[in-house]
Amino acid sequence: MLNKADYEIIGDDLQAVKINLSKEKAVLADPGNLVYITNNIKMDVTLGEFNYFEKVLSAFKRAIVGENFFLTRFSSDSDIGEIVFSSPVPGKIIPVEIPPEGLICEKQSYLCSDSNIKIEIAFARRIGAGLFGREGFILQKLTGEGTAFIQASGTIIKKTLQPEESIRLDPGCVVAFEPSVDYDIKYVGDIRTALFGGVGIFFVTLIGPGDVYIQTLPLNKLSQKILSKSKFPKAKSNG
Repeated sequence: MLNKADYEIIGDDLQAVKINLSKEKAVLADPGNLVYITNNIKMDVTLGEFNYFEKVLSAFKRAIVGENFFLTRFSSDSDIGEIVFSSPVPGKIIPVEIPPEGLICEKQSYLCSDSNIKIEIAFARRIGAGLFGREGFILQKLTGEGTAFIQASGTIIKKTLQPEESIRLDPGCVVAFEPSVDYDIKYVGDIRTALFGGVGIFFVTLIGPGDVYIQTLPLNKLSQKILSKSKFPKAKSNG
């Protein structure tokens, strides 16, 4: 397993993670997150580090919901090798020690992990959360012993909720939470607030106990702002 001496978070607002990989260790990653590897790093396409049935089932689940069917396994065939992964969005990367019960993640937040971390598809437990959450029913669940790196747009806020403590937030701000946290979608409650308050019609409600990870700049808001600024008026014809 990776320890803190094996990796370094590079950068401030546009971050990457550099991993020094010794011969007895390996990491899994989504294929699109790689920046570079040194010559002694070996790459293998894999379905996961588990028994054949679990590998195939997990891979089909990923494919059905639009995720990559395969993951990429990186290992060193000699001395310590170097790998760098980056986030596809401007923001932060943080290491998370996966708790015994696992970690529920928004679909795009997984970057890379220890090779013995299992990446599965999870579904919203409540119908309302699936219908009105911006990520729909589909979430990811990370299980196993080791470190995973999650990415977020903007800054990541970690908040520990006490039993029955709750917070409400924009659906696009959810990055990850422990399975002990109850996840639901609630109506804002006032039609004027929903229409003119700039927060949308629904809030995500997270109820403790457990840790939650929040991003400050949801990608959908960033893309909407960029699109709105790129709409130039048409030039008038001289004819």
